Amino acid sequence: MPLDDDAPVALVTGASGGLGQPIALRLAKDGYRLFLHGRDALRLAALSAEVRAAGGASPHVIRADFRDLGEVAALCEEVERATGRLDLVINNAGTGFELAAGTKGLAPTFQVNYLAPYLIMHRLRRLMSGVEGSAIVNVASVGQADLPKDLEEAGRGPDAMVYGRSKLALIMATRSLAALVGERAPAVYAVHPGSMLDTNLTHSLLKRMPRWVGFCWRASRRLRPTVDMAADFVVAVAAEKPRMRPSGTFWTRKGPGRVRPQAADAIARDRLEAFSRDAVAPFLDRISEAVDSSGAHATLIEASSR
Repeated sequence: MPLDDDAPVALVTGASGGLGQPIALRLAKDGYRLFLHGRDALRLAALSAEVRAAGGASPHVIRADFRDLGEVAALCEEVERATGRLDLVINNAGTGFELAAGTKGLAPTFQVNYLAPYLIMHRLRRLMSGVEGSAIVNVASVGQADLPKDLEEAGRGPDAMVYGRSKLALIMATRSLAALVGERAPAVYAVHPGSMLDTNLTHSLLKRMPRWVGFCWRASRRLRPTVDMAADFVVAVAAEKPRMRPSGTFWTRKGPGRVRPQAADAIARDRLEAFSRDAVAPFLDRISEAVDSSGAHATLIEASSR
C-alpha cells in the first residue's frame, strides 16, 4: 500500500458486490487500510474508486477464484507480502446456486464457502496473533444442514443441502479455531447477517424457484433487512471493542444464533478439522510451494495505479 503502522488493516473477501461492498466502504470510512478480494477485476477497480471517493486510503485489490485453493493461497501470499499485521478478516465470499462448473478439489459450493475461508483463517491468523483486538468474522447462515459421516460426500447432493453443509462446517470451524486460540488473538465469530438479502446469491436461488416465490420476495422487501443493515451488523461484530461476545460464537442481528446439534459434537468437529487440514495442507506454506501444476495464482491489482 504501503501501510501506515497506526492504521488498522482488514481483509474482506467477496468485496466487489453484494454484502461485501458496503462492508468495505464502512471499514474504509472507519480508517481501515483494506485488502479487497473479488473475482471481477473491473468491479474491483470500481470499488477501489468508491473507497477513495469515500475518503478511504487506496486499497490493495486482489482477484482470485476461490474454486481453486491455489488462488486462495496466492491471495494469502499477497497479504503476507504487503503487511506484517492484520486486524480483521471478514470471510464474506460465498456461492450456492450459480456455480455449475467443477473445481480443482471439492464441489464449488463447499470449497468456496468452507475450505477457502478455512485456509484463509489458518494461513493469516499468524498476522493477527500479536494484534490486540483482532478478529475473524465468518459469514455463515441459519440455513444449515448436517455433514455426512463421509466428508468426501459433503459437496455432493442438492444445492440447498450442500450450501447448508458448508455453512454448518464454517460454524464448526469457527468453534474449533476459537478453542485452539483460547484467550489469545484473534477472536473468531460466525454471523448470519440476514435472510434473503438482495444479493446475487439470492437472485440465483430465485431463478430456480417458481415465479410466485420471486413475487413474494419482492413484495416483502419492507420486512426484510437491507444489505446496508446487514453490513452494519457484520462491521459491528468485526470492530467491536471491547469484545463482549465470546470467541467461537454464532450471531444473528437479533442475538445468539441457533445451530444444528452437530456443531456441539466434539467428535464431529475433530473429524471435520482433520479432513479440512488434509484438504488445505499443501496450501498452508508459501505460495511458491502451493501453486498447482497449472500455475494458478491470484492477481494483485494496484488500484492506485489505475
